[in-house]
Amino acid sequence: GALVLAAISSAVMSSIDNQLLAAGVMASRDIYQKLMRPDASPKQVQRVSQWSTFVIGLSAIALTLAQLGLIIDIYTFFVVISATTLFVPLGLGLFWQRTTKEAGIVGTLLGFIGGTLWWFFGPASIPATIPVIPLVLVVMVVVSLLTRRPPEETIEKFFGPAQEGPSPGFGRVAVEQP
Repeated sequence: GALVLAAISSAVMSSIDNQLLAAGVMASRDIYQKLMRPDASPKQVQRVSQWSTFVIGLSAIALTLAQLGLIIDIYTFFVVISATTLFVPLGLGLFWQRTTKEAGIVGTLLGFIGGTLWWFFGPASIPATIPVIPLVLVVMVVVSLLTRRPPEETIEKFFGPAQEGPSPGFGRVAVEQP
């Protein structure tokens, strides 16, 4: 019995450490190095990887200690967080050519933080998606309008070449650069 339990524990720990390591590397390379500090030294990237792995590990422990209860509660929590974190940034990114990278970052972070805070501290009778998604939408539109428009080549990559005249739906129309 003890040998079987040790084997199961070993398999779980092996999976968890790989996932923690991967999350730390993704945070340091994909977010820190690519978006925030492209000129970061390998030592700086390593330090961010170590800290992000530590913070992600603490977050996992905090979620465990929160005792969400049944598997359905944990599933519901992650569905809500996915909706508040990804719905608006993906939707605006796909359908509004004025969406900026900065707005996507702010919207994703706001959706994650807002959804998590609402889940734990908001009234249970109101789903987190009701207040958080409209808030993320408004903030992303404001941030997009306050930051520089994406380069024309980026817009063409996702929306196709600009066309003259009125645009049906969400198509591309030639727009003068400010």
